[in-house]
Amino acid sequence: MTTLIVLGFIALAGVGWLVDRQQQPQRDAAAAQAWLALRRDADAHHLDVLYIHDVYEHDRRGSKAYVSFYNGDTPTERRDAWFWWTWVQNGSVVAVSILNEGWGPHSNRPNVLYIGDPHTGQTGIDATIDARTLNRAQRHLSKYPAAIHSAPTRGWYPDPSHRFPYRWWDGQAWTHHVCSDEQTCID
Repeated sequence: MTTLIVLGFIALAGVGWLVDRQQQPQRDAAAAQAWLALRRDADAHHLDVLYIHDVYEHDRRGSKAYVSFYNGDTPTERRDAWFWWTWVQNGSVVAVSILNEGWGPHSNRPNVLYIGDPHTGQTGIDATIDARTLNRAQRHLSKYPAAIHSAPTRGWYPDPSHRFPYRWWDGQAWTHHVCSDEQTCID
């Protein structure tokens, strides 16, 4: 009897693993689209994109981390940063609008980045991609580098009906607007 239970558990785990492996390409493609949308929005709105290497302090007013600017496809040298009113996570990427540079009294460094506003409570972070999503996006883009140039901006998602590559989501429902071969049309 115990053997049957163990075999049943192994079979169930195997089926779960197979289902998860089948869904991985869709998750990776969605992650790549989210990453590309963040990059395009950051470019369009002149936001700085930062990669969070290591968070070394959480405080009630924010967090301290080692970060680098994400210029192009790779991060630049590491910098010390203070995030006002937010608690960033290791391996994540943030697009920031409020960024200042100044003296770090605790680290004695002249080029500490300050993200957010200590007086207004604004975090200065406009968008975030967590580490898992970033890894999935990088995996997808390494397999399909053409996707870097073909994915439309935020609001366009893989078509749930699978009739077109992308369909517009207006925030409440799928619309009749579709995108195929980098051209938009009505379905």
